[in-house]
Amino acid sequence: MYLGYLLFTVVLGTAFVALAVGFSAAVDSQRIAVAGPVVVYLLSGPVWSVVQLPLQFFLAGQQFPGWLPLDSSGVFRLIRLVNPIESFKILTVEFVNGYLLAAGQAGTEAAGRYAVQVEVAALAMLAAWILLPPLLGLIRFEDADL
Repeated sequence: MYLGYLLFTVVLGTAFVALAVGFSAAVDSQRIAVAGPVVVYLLSGPVWSVVQLPLQFFLAGQQFPGWLPLDSSGVFRLIRLVNPIESFKILTVEFVNGYLLAAGQAGTEAAGRYAVQVEVAALAMLAAWILLPPLLGLIRFEDADL
């Protein structure tokens, strides 16, 4: 169990390193290259803890258009999944409890707190955080005039 948790921690760390590399390649200023990942970390960590509950209450009272396939709880879940630390929390809680990607396979006792789709989405979001920032930084870097 320790090695699995360590692996998820390494994946989260890799996501933030990838973000830093992407910022570094994409911006001209050294200050922005340092401040960008720090701001993203603060927004996804300490600031998210403060705004999570008020945001959930705000979204609960909202009506979304009929063509949107999500309700207020679905929108909140999507916002939560975009946050790399929250995706990490979802995956590690399910892993430590023994329910990762096992919901519905062994009856109701194996059904974890989250559905398999949410767990797969959390994995996909962490993969996106690892792949997209360096790729976008590379595209911007190649277009830059050195």
